[in-house]
Amino acid sequence: MAFLAIINDTVRQACSQVVFFALLGLAVILIILSGLTWGMAPEGNHVRVNLLGMAETTVGDSQEAALVVRTEYTSLWLVGGTLLFALAASFLVTRRFAPGIVELYLAMPVSRVTILAGMSVGIFVTFFAPCMLAIMGVWLVVGLKTGIFARMFLYPLLFNGLAGLSITALAVGLSTITRGALVPTMFLTLVWVTMFFVMPIVQKSYPREPVAVSYLEYGEVDRQYYEEQRSKTPALVRMTDHWMKYLCPPVVDLESTAVALEYPTGRVLTWRPVYVAIAQTLLGFALAGIWFARKDY
Repeated sequence: MAFLAIINDTVRQACSQVVFFALLGLAVILIILSGLTWGMAPEGNHVRVNLLGMAETTVGDSQEAALVVRTEYTSLWLVGGTLLFALAASFLVTRRFAPGIVELYLAMPVSRVTILAGMSVGIFVTFFAPCMLAIMGVWLVVGLKTGIFARMFLYPLLFNGLAGLSITALAVGLSTITRGALVPTMFLTLVWVTMFFVMPIVQKSYPREPVAVSYLEYGEVDRQYYEEQRSKTPALVRMTDHWMKYLCPPVVDLESTAVALEYPTGRVLTWRPVYVAIAQTLLGFALAGIWFARKDY
C-alpha cells in the first residue's frame, strides 16, 4: 500500500538523522542509570531512597520506592526526549516538503491526505519507539533490581505517547504552513524552556493547583489554599499560565496524570491535559491537511 510505503520512507529518513540516534542513546543511558545510580534502605517503618547519589526521599514501602525511582528516570526522558523529538519532527517535515521531494510524493496515485497522514505516522513512530524503549527498559531494570514490577506500566506509555502525538501535530501543522523548520523549532523550543525551566521557577513563588496528586491527600482546604495563592499571583503570570494550558503541549501535566494513576493512592483532579492534548492533535493535523490540500506546489 502507498500509505505504508510513505510511513516506511519517512521512518527510514528519520532513522538516518543524528537526532534519532540521540533519542536512542538517551533511552539507553537512562536504562543504565536506572540500574546503577540509586539505592534504597529501610529506615524504621519507612524506606529511604537515594537517587543519582544526590537527592534523598523517604517513602512508605518498597513498592512506593520502586514507583518513585521509575518516575524519576522516565521524567528525565521527558525533559530530554521531548526537545530532541520537537527538533527532529520540525526538520523532518521540512525535508519532506523540500523542492524536488514533495513533487515526488504528489506524483504518486494517492490523495494528499494519505501522503500527510503517512508522513505524520512515520514521524510519530520515531518518537514513540525510543520512548517505549526508555520506559519499558527502566520498568524492567527497576523490577529486576527490586523484584517489584508495576502492573500499570502502560500509563506512562499511553500519556507520553499522547504528548508525542500532540508535539507531532503541532510540528506538522506549523511546518506545513510555513514550509520551514524555523517557526516550529522556535515555538516548540520556547515551549520546552517555559515548561521545564521558567514555570518551575515561577511556581516556587506562585504555586499552581496540581492536575493530579500521587500520595498526598487533597481536599477543600488545599483547594482554598491554591485559590488564595492564585489571587496573590500577578495578572501577567496568571494570564501566561492560563494560555500555556491550552496553547502548549501539556507534557508535564500528562506525566503527572500518568504518575497519579500508577500510585495506589493517586488521584486525578482534572482531565483537562488529556482533552487539551487531543484537541491540539486534531487541530494541528486539521490545519496541516487543509493547507496541504490547497497548496499549489
